[in-house]
Amino acid sequence: MLSEKLRFPSFQTTSARFGFIISFFSQLISPFTMIDLETKRLETQAMLDNAELLFDQDQCRAALQKVADEITRDLGDKYPLLLPVMGGAVVFTGAVAAAVALSVGL
Repeated sequence: MLSEKLRFPSFQTTSARFGFIISFFSQLISPFTMIDLETKRLETQAMLDNAELLFDQDQCRAALQKVADEITRDLGDKYPLLLPVMGGAVVFTGAVAAAVALSVGL
């Protein structure tokens, strides 16, 4: 049985038991997490340093405004429901919704 193989110290209080568990898992996870986060940060910075700019900020704003204008033109007399499909679409959908709301006067 697993409980026979694992030996934990006996505790007088529940808070001591809880403290031991937190300490145990913190030591188990902490070294991997810190190294992994630093490695990811360096990899991400290297990717950004080597990235090629495809569209500048003005081009992105113009494309977003074009989408908002088309929605306003086609659905201007209605209240459009915009649903982002994936997590990355939330920011874009919010920006489009704001532009549509300004155009419609909401």
